This record gives sequence, C-alpha cells and structure tokens, in this order.
Amino acid sequence: MAALPAQSSISNRSAERDDRNSVSTERQIRDTTVLVAGSPGRLGEALVRTLRNLGYKVLGLDILDGPFTDQIGSITDRSCVRRCMLGVRTVFHAATLHKPHVATHSRQDFVDTNIIGTLNLLEEAVTAGYILGGWEPGHER
Repeated sequence: MAALPAQSSISNRSAERDDRNSVSTERQIRDTTVLVAGSPGRLGEALVRTLRNLGYKVLGLDILDGPFTDQIGSITDRSCVRRCMLGVRTVFHAATLHKPHVATHSRQDFVDTNIIGTLNLLEEAVTAGYILGGWEPGHER
C-alpha cells in the first residue's frame, strides 16, 4: 500500500498551483483594456496614470483632448460609447459635471452627461457582456 504524501507537500503543491493561476489571471486582466471615461479630469487622469504605471492598457475617453485622452468623444453619444467598449473589460466612469461646471454649463448639459451618459455606459456595458460586479465569461468581444 502506497503511503499518502505528507499534508505539507499537498499544501505546497496547492499553493504553487494557486500562485500560477494568480499570475495567469493577472496577466489576462492586464492584457485587456480598461476604459476611463473622463480621462483629463482630476480623477480620470489619476486613474489613467496609475493604471498605466501598473501595466494596464488604458483607453481614455473624453470630449477634451489631452495627454490622457485617447478617444475624443462624449458619453452622451451612445455609438461612441459602444465603439469604446470593444475589447474593454473594465470601465471607470469619471466623466461627470459637478459644482464648478454650474457657471459654464446648462441644466440640460448636467442631465445629458450625468444621467444619459451614465445610462449609456451602463447599458453598453451590459450589451458588451458585463454583469453587475464583474465579467461574465464567454462574452468577450
């Protein structure tokens, strides 16, 4: 009768397998694109800088051109949002109007950006295969 391996060797092999799976998963995540809507704003710029420094591919989206904007367009334009979702696995939404914009933007601009734009991002994410709280396997584009 063969002896069973010691518990510690089973645990070590399991830990090694977990480490390999973790590295593989991290590589897969970093090989996908992260969309940052509102890339030239304070939060958006910080997200783009941080994610790129960590090795992620980032697509910066905004109506303003800048060093952190890769795609000029508006989240209020559903077709633009749809195009930006191609190949994206994670979305950070920082494209909002807030208090400093009260003097320079109309009430309708706030509704369009903060409500319609957010709805466009959410609905296009669902169309692209996102589920609340994560990604559903098999829906990659």
